[in-house]
Amino acid sequence: MREGRLSPDQAETVADAAAVNPAAERDLLSLAGRETLSGLKDEAAKRKAQVEDREARERRIHRERRCRTWTDRDGAWNLAARGPAAMGAAFLVELERLTRSQFEAARCEDRREERDAYAFDALMSMGSRSNTHTRSSDGDDRAATDPPAQPNVRHLALLHVDLEALTRGHTQGDETCELPGIGPISVTAARDLLGDSILKLVITRGVDVCNVTHLGRGPTAAQQVALLWSQPRCTVEGCNRRARLHNDHRTPWAARQETRLDNLDPLCDHDHHRKTHHGWALTPGTGRRPLVPPDHPHHPTNATRHEGAPNAPPGAA
Repeated sequence: MREGRLSPDQAETVADAAAVNPAAERDLLSLAGRETLSGLKDEAAKRKAQVEDREARERRIHRERRCRTWTDRDGAWNLAARGPAAMGAAFLVELERLTRSQFEAARCEDRREERDAYAFDALMSMGSRSNTHTRSSDGDDRAATDPPAQPNVRHLALLHVDLEALTRGHTQGDETCELPGIGPISVTAARDLLGDSILKLVITRGVDVCNVTHLGRGPTAAQQVALLWSQPRCTVEGCNRRARLHNDHRTPWAARQETRLDNLDPLCDHDHHRKTHHGWALTPGTGRRPLVPPDHPHHPTNATRHEGAPNAPPGAA
């Protein structure tokens, strides 16, 4: 940090994880040099979860749960909440559904606002619904109940858990039990979620998802679930966008006219626009990697000319 290679927030994140899992320190320091703070925090949480007693941690977080409000100097109302990740995941499913409703209503009225504004309106609508009352035929007040909403298939709470851990009741070593995009949870919390939440369950015996070939242009529902598990954020290194991702075909769909998981790279709308309209491209390879402009030496069209050049990424040849 003194040398300027780590920000105070990065240093705090690494130190916090290393205090729990000292073996993770070197890897996290290396990651900090090429990943955003959000990505670093995600990995730090995973490395802490490898050695923590997750159930004890969740009990502590539940005891310390809180929701507080205050008015700032501007006179604006603020809200902050903290609690167990699994409970937050269930809340986010409903918030996302209502946020999309706000977005669609705004488009019908030809309004354009930031997504955060729609999310705030969605949050307020959740509160106003609970305050809505109707009068029954016998004169008693009762809370109005809307018909149950169908799950929004555009947003899934995804549970990723190793089969052995789910069967055993706890994780061991590098086994996974997490809500991608939210963080690691205990197997007990996972079992509780399976009975109550809107979830797509991907149980693994390792890290591979079965590859499926689809003749349509977009992924099937099963492929989309697999992508949400294996590639939950934008493929571009340094970008941690998880919502509204476009599934980009590494080999153009027109050339193969099939959709396979091993040929898809999820991209945020900004990066997908640069790739589609401005000639940018992901460097050769798979997984998270840089997106570079057309004149960059690691751009695929320049890779052959620069074969063997210093610092060429793996697979550039």
